Amino acid sequence: MELISIENNTEPNNILSIQKINNNINRKKPIVLYFYMDDCPYCITTTKEWNQIPKHINREILDDELLAIRINQLLFTSLNNVGEQPRLFPNIRYINGNTITQYNKEGVDRNASDIAKWIEDKQTKRVSLTKPMKSLHSMKSYPSMKSYPSMKSYKPVSYEEIVVPIRKSRKSIKSKKSIKSKKSKKSKKSRKSFNLSLH
Repeated sequence: MELISIENNTEPNNILSIQKINNNINRKKPIVLYFYMDDCPYCITTTKEWNQIPKHINREILDDELLAIRINQLLFTSLNNVGEQPRLFPNIRYINGNTITQYNKEGVDRNASDIAKWIEDKQTKRVSLTKPMKSLHSMKSYPSMKSYPSMKSYKPVSYEEIVVPIRKSRKSIKSKKSIKSKKSKKSKKSRKSFNLSLH
């Protein structure tokens, strides 16, 4: 997680940070925005807590490529697709694609541990949805390659060993058919001769 603070849009670093925010939003990457207003007493208190978030957040979330930006509300129009313009301050929101979720705790209850837990919850749900589903059958249920016979156990087979037996079997089938047809012809002839003798 990367904490960024943007107070104006005149410094080169701040301009780059604003571009980075818009790029992440366009790419559907998750982002946490904290809009503050100058001379707002609640914002001053929240900013002190905001800077302590990394001490309270889970290590896995801390290692994520998550942007957490504290930005002056006067720069709201510099951002794309971040929801409605805030009216109350401080205003903290989690943006993931087209979904925007507000942090709803009011007053001085916005402490570092609560905000950290809220971010963890959003990131954990996002990761669980983006992970591929596990197969219904674990790979352990399938035989390993060791259970199959190795190629060493197979002997090479010559052309004669395959083709010659097939030809022989075809010849034997043909000969059986010819014998049957001959027998049937003989039987027919014998029947005819028997009938003639009766007349």
